[in-house]
Amino acid sequence: MSLQESLAIGAILLIALVMVLPDWHRGIYILFGWLVLEDLVRRALPGQPIQVQLVKEFLLLVLYVAFFVSWRKKGGTLWTPPFVASLLGFSAVVFVDSLNPSLPSFFVPMLGIRSYLWYLPLLWIGFYAFKTKRDAVRFSRGMMTLAIPLAALAVVQYVLWEELPDWLRPLEGAHAVHTVAFEYGGTILSYESKLPSSVFGSAHRFAMFSLFLFFLGIGVWGSSPGPSKCRGRRFTGFCIFAALVCIVTAGTRMGMGLVVIGLLLLVVQPVLAGRRGFFRKRARLRQVLAGLILGCAFFVMLHVFQDTGRFFLYTTEEGVKTHWAGFTTGELPLVLKKAAWMGFGTGANSQGLNYVAGGAEALNFQSRESWGVGVEYGLAKVTWELGIVGLGVFLILWGHIFLSIARYLRALRGLEVRPLAAALAAYLLLLFVAFLKGHQYFGDGTTLVLYWFGMGMFFSLRRIERLESLRAARAASLPR
Repeated sequence: MSLQESLAIGAILLIALVMVLPDWHRGIYILFGWLVLEDLVRRALPGQPIQVQLVKEFLLLVLYVAFFVSWRKKGGTLWTPPFVASLLGFSAVVFVDSLNPSLPSFFVPMLGIRSYLWYLPLLWIGFYAFKTKRDAVRFSRGMMTLAIPLAALAVVQYVLWEELPDWLRPLEGAHAVHTVAFEYGGTILSYESKLPSSVFGSAHRFAMFSLFLFFLGIGVWGSSPGPSKCRGRRFTGFCIFAALVCIVTAGTRMGMGLVVIGLLLLVVQPVLAGRRGFFRKRARLRQVLAGLILGCAFFVMLHVFQDTGRFFLYTTEEGVKTHWAGFTTGELPLVLKKAAWMGFGTGANSQGLNYVAGGAEALNFQSRESWGVGVEYGLAKVTWELGIVGLGVFLILWGHIFLSIARYLRALRGLEVRPLAAALAAYLLLLFVAFLKGHQYFGDGTTLVLYWFGMGMFFSLRRIERLESLRAARAASLPR
């Protein structure tokens, strides 16, 4: 980076510091704004410097400090997640394994700690971000509105792919196309499926960001009942449609596959929950119809964007079989044999190794010891780094997390915020499924910011309901 570019970024960080420290809530909006602009700035700079990503880490640090200072001033007890015991246990394993003698340098475990623990405080940021249901829904509406310009840019990139300037293409080194070959009608079709990334650096990051917007939109749509809000619901529906366009144009099988699973959940959940008197519950019937309409829209889009549609429709089944066989008969047995009880150390296979000292040695070691099989899948990556002990604690942690999510959802049954909570829960579950297929989903900073903030937001909805009930009870007790 040139001196002028460094000074410009430094000035931006200084302004952010001055704005965030007095009120940490501002840091949330600055952080999310930067997530949208980060890769666009990086693509526009000569050489696409990786140092641009450090801005996000600095903004996170400022947000954490501002939140901690505010909490200390106000006093009181900090919220304890229901899975805190397993979270502390997993954190201990991560820190202990960062001292693994197999690690080639100090920077390698720092990468592992970043992916496993650095974004965790966003759980508390998301939990305390909103004081009322109105605040939570307003934030969700603002976020889902981003789907409209993101979709517009992605469609332009799809149509004008060959003529795009470098600053509108994926980052150098990121996948820009899928090379596709499959049998159709007795002939072999072979072509390159485009992977537009809108303002983001890669199609995968774009798809995961759009998935967050998609589920936020579904949650807002379900949490806005009543004929007086009909216009707002139409706009919400348009934003959901735009997010769907984003996911399809991104062209990743994972993004589109998670949408299909999410739509199935949207349709099946009210049927299973209703059991008796299903058709007498207009809200449940409306949810099923919305899921069916979105499903039809999704498959229409697959035919509009033909390259992407054929890639998804004709290669997904074979891809699932290949990946399942690769995990169960290839990577999992290999890492269980090689990594033993404590693995090769925190960060030994984390994203970003090629940018730090000792990373090349860690990658060469992994390539050599994995016999060319590689370590791509999420559970295989955890086992490679943290061993069988770490894998066990990791599974306990996530089992505890999703059990807690299920309990909170049951507690919100019948309340106005439940659709938003259910949509966030579906997003959290589906992104974890994505991690099982590819560990890079939990190695990407942008995705991790959305994930942990979204989880904190989910758990806050029960607290918000209680606070509003208390405020309503106090207001009712006042003399008129």
